[in-house]
Amino acid sequence: MHDTQLPHWLVVNADDLGFSREINRGVLYTFRRGIVRSASLSASAPEFEHAVQLLLREPVLDVGVHLTFFGTYPVLPTVRVRHLVNRRGMFEPTLLRAMGRLCLSSAVLEQLEAEFRAQIERVQSAGILISHLDCHGHLQVLPPVFHLVLRLAQTYGISWVRLPYEAQPRFSGGSIFRSAQLLAANVLCLFNRSSIHAIDPVLRHADHLLGIDVSGRLEERWLVRQLIALRSGVTELLCHPGFRDTGRYQRTQELSALTADSVKRAVAESGIVLTNFRQLSQYGSTLTRSIAAVGSSAIATPVSIGY
Repeated sequence: MHDTQLPHWLVVNADDLGFSREINRGVLYTFRRGIVRSASLSASAPEFEHAVQLLLREPVLDVGVHLTFFGTYPVLPTVRVRHLVNRRGMFEPTLLRAMGRLCLSSAVLEQLEAEFRAQIERVQSAGILISHLDCHGHLQVLPPVFHLVLRLAQTYGISWVRLPYEAQPRFSGGSIFRSAQLLAANVLCLFNRSSIHAIDPVLRHADHLLGIDVSGRLEERWLVRQLIALRSGVTELLCHPGFRDTGRYQRTQELSALTADSVKRAVAESGIVLTNFRQLSQYGSTLTRSIAAVGSSAIATPVSIGY
């Protein structure tokens, strides 16, 4: 069991909003019927407009921007992002190929900044209040991209960014290559963490992150164990629910886990406060650095769990 004398805030954030209607509906379902309290919207995803229509009917659902640099078309015209796209005018199809493009020239990072600005502004123009930034595929583990994300957060007055560092990954569900990827990402995140307050002392990230190691295959028993053992402070749990599986992502399994009665009971019995980045942003910049000084009663009343 975790330490009950300190607050245990949990932000359950659903990634990939906008990539399909089944994902959009799945995210909204896990908000209404489960423990999801936040979502990350991709402005370049094919079903962005459909996602916006749903979000405008659910103003309580917290929304951030899922900055995207692979697997979609850019928001900007191709002529402005020639270094980012292939011959079809599309971003590279995979994360590794997108990362390879970043090594080609300084123009790539310059155009990426312009594209990310356009993605943020497209979400703003749709009437969505942005609470946080993260990247599709955790591209922000790369220091140049992480610094770019921090600058953009500062420019647009966004208080929260994702630091994709999972302190206790299982390293058990994938290959040796996958384990090496996670280890490398953690090393880069340790380097990146020192940059946050140097750039802007107001910028914040969650104290703990869960879900990277089980990305696309989160299941009920694993989730209950994590909730029972949740550490004090602010924890972000990333997830990928949906009404249809896509590739290696078992989105229907994740949807079931996030709405399971056993998961809701674990939240209630463990005294966990379900919250979101928008609510947390109402409090001072010292929130994540002096967590013991703030009682859980200081946080806005969380949205009740729908059964």
